[in-house]
Amino acid sequence: QPALSMVRIAPPQRPLSAAPRLRQDFEGHGLTSPAPFDRGYRYVADRPLTASSSVTRLPPDSTPAGQKKGKKSSAPVPTFTIHAHIREKTLTIQAGAGNQCIYWLGATAVQRYLAQPFSYTWTFSQELTAKAVIGEDGEHLPRTDKVHEVLNDGDHVWIDVGDGAPGSRVLSREFSERQIFEPRPDDEYQEQIGWQETAADMVDDEVVGIDPRHSMRYVRTVLAKQPTFKEWQQLKPASSQEGLFEVFNDVWHDVSVDDMPGSTSWMNEVKGALWHQFEPLQYIFSCQATVAADESKKLTMSLLEFWSLCKRCGLPTPTYNIAKIDKMFVTKLTEKDAHNAQRKLELHDFLGALIRLSVLRQPHPMKPDVPLPNSLTQLIEEKLLVLTPGCDTFAADKVAPALFGSPAVRQKLTIHESRLKQLFLKWAIRDEFRQTIALHEWLDMFAASTIMGADLTKDQLVRDFVIAMLGDHPGNFESWQAAGEQACEELIFPEFVEALMRVSLTKYRDDDSTSVDLKVHEICLLLTFGPAAA
Repeated sequence: QPALSMVRIAPPQRPLSAAPRLRQDFEGHGLTSPAPFDRGYRYVADRPLTASSSVTRLPPDSTPAGQKKGKKSSAPVPTFTIHAHIREKTLTIQAGAGNQCIYWLGATAVQRYLAQPFSYTWTFSQELTAKAVIGEDGEHLPRTDKVHEVLNDGDHVWIDVGDGAPGSRVLSREFSERQIFEPRPDDEYQEQIGWQETAADMVDDEVVGIDPRHSMRYVRTVLAKQPTFKEWQQLKPASSQEGLFEVFNDVWHDVSVDDMPGSTSWMNEVKGALWHQFEPLQYIFSCQATVAADESKKLTMSLLEFWSLCKRCGLPTPTYNIAKIDKMFVTKLTEKDAHNAQRKLELHDFLGALIRLSVLRQPHPMKPDVPLPNSLTQLIEEKLLVLTPGCDTFAADKVAPALFGSPAVRQKLTIHESRLKQLFLKWAIRDEFRQTIALHEWLDMFAASTIMGADLTKDQLVRDFVIAMLGDHPGNFESWQAAGEQACEELIFPEFVEALMRVSLTKYRDDDSTSVDLKVHEICLLLTFGPAAA
């Protein structure tokens, strides 16, 4: 028996029908053929004379009366120029004497469209198929009729490729529904999405093939429901007020706010304000903090979880956004990595951040309109307790809508994460550490992408940018506009991704049939594979 030799399997090319924009409601079999066959002739010398631009174009007419059949006429050969509309482009097609059938017109338009620069489907799809050719009166043109029989020189036609309402019924296999896990609204799930090496092909315990591609690993687990504040109090070990105050004193001892202006005048009052709300603040911190594998260790909140809390409770302001909030935790050792999402915060860090935020988020922090301790009490009572689910004073009607929380959206973002990071680093030039992207860089990126238009204007891009920075709370955008030159104009990377998702909803706002995750997927592809990433 001959010995088995190990071979390396080359990764296959991306499927030609993988373009998300190919939204045909039927199975297209494609019309692509390599040049020069796509023009209908093999060699340039075989090009028909009727296709030459030098030939005089005349409207088609019937054979002149009295002319004998078969006798050559000295009159110029009539030619046809047809303007075919396919998606967002208008293609001029020279049809010569018009002896081709109408279906040839649709096939030629599809061929030319796929060959256009930045037609988007050219890179990913060669299965675009013409369903019908529609005339100026909205009627379908008979597919087997000749061009010169139903059209005049200079007429316009529209090529239906299945993007909109079905133009004709094509009997073919139906595409199955997407098998994407969607949790029930009343359940909370934790997802882990990653990549792992694909197992080698084995025969009799010997490796006979290695697949260099990685396989996606997706694991989901049901999380225990978050208890309300009263349920959380009952679950806590019983302790007296003296014991709770001792815990508070230990935490307060580590709170560092001595460097704030006038700290000696308000320190005791701030301590009293925190003690008054210590249990609710413990509850909020525990709800947002990462579950520790070892119960004996202290709970910690990552910077990413702190960002989520700030956005949900509307803590960023037009003059003090997340990019500035992160600087509260920066030291000399971490100044080059100020926005590290995995940085850990303990309870005393959290309380100290709330004290600083209550002052710094005001328009004039050096002379705040509401000084400490009143600013801290106001922040806790009007923001944290009102906008944290589970608290007795929680107001669900004031919570910003969560548009991108589905697992399908998170799956798409996992697929595009590395390329989006490259895109972010390419355009985030003003920041010397390239950790924030400025508003003008954001607009320049979209200008280079060539996807702006009537459905995506500069004003809409600015609004999506600001809402991603401050959160989708009433009046945030108007407050940012009123701040003028003092307004913040930078996003960190997670906010940049959120802004892109909001752009997808803005650009495709008239599309009621496509799901949110596919709209996000579309924008990510247009940006990461388009001119903006070149």
